Amino acid sequence: SNTFGDSKNYFGISKPTQLFAANICSTRTKPDLRVTEAFNMDKKIDDGLPQAGRVQTMYINVLSQWAAGGGATGANSGNQPTTVATPASATTCYDNNNATGDTQQYSLSQNDGTGINCALSFQFQ
Repeated sequence: SNTFGDSKNYFGISKPTQLFAANICSTRTKPDLRVTEAFNMDKKIDDGLPQAGRVQTMYINVLSQWAAGGGATGANSGNQPTTVATPASATTCYDNNNATGDTQQYSLSQNDGTGINCALSFQFQ
């Protein structure tokens, strides 16, 4: 099993911030992709949705986290559904216009998607 809670293999894009090696191998990383970059990669190889499919906005910070940007944990932290109300901001990777029940979309309307708020994980086949 991996930190994503399944037995699949992933390749991730995020910025390493700290490496640990005392009895366990763990890593801390943070989002390091612009929203537009993450969206374009996801759309080209998958479904263009940040929390669905084989490309997702998750990164490793000892355990896996959804990318929110600004150092915060993103929507769907813990066991919340991906349709939890998430407002857009300058630090979000994705949002659903703060509407409970709506699917999360990349926050392209915030700063024209230039915020460095995203990280991606690609599921291997």
